[in-house]
Amino acid sequence: MDDTVRNELTVRPVSSREVIEADFQIIVRTVFEGQDGSRYVGYVYWRASDHLGDLQPVVFVGAAGCVTFWSGMLEPAWSAYPLEMQALRLVLPVSFTSEVLFEMASISGVLEGLYYFKNIEDGSVGVVA
Repeated sequence: MDDTVRNELTVRPVSSREVIEADFQIIVRTVFEGQDGSRYVGYVYWRASDHLGDLQPVVFVGAAGCVTFWSGMLEPAWSAYPLEMQALRLVLPVSFTSEVLFEMASISGVLEGLYYFKNIEDGSVGVVA
């Protein structure tokens, strides 16, 4: 945060190669593709890491809202989402590739389901397919 934001929920575009502080959270538009070729738009948090807890992928599904693929310490459930959003489960695995933003490299990966910390002590991750 800097003096141009009102609170931690403020999002503003980065429209030039301005200096990006290491502690800024940067969300980058990302394209998600289901195994059937269906395409969705969403975002990831840009990090020099491939851990889903750092990337926190989010996919927008029609007008219904979004599916968050990282739930942190809570075990997620597909049943918590409306039916339109649960349809995303049928096209798993979903691959994703973020746009290139200035000198920051694109991030890509594959999602097998909804992820969470299975055991916070050892950092193991669980997935609900």
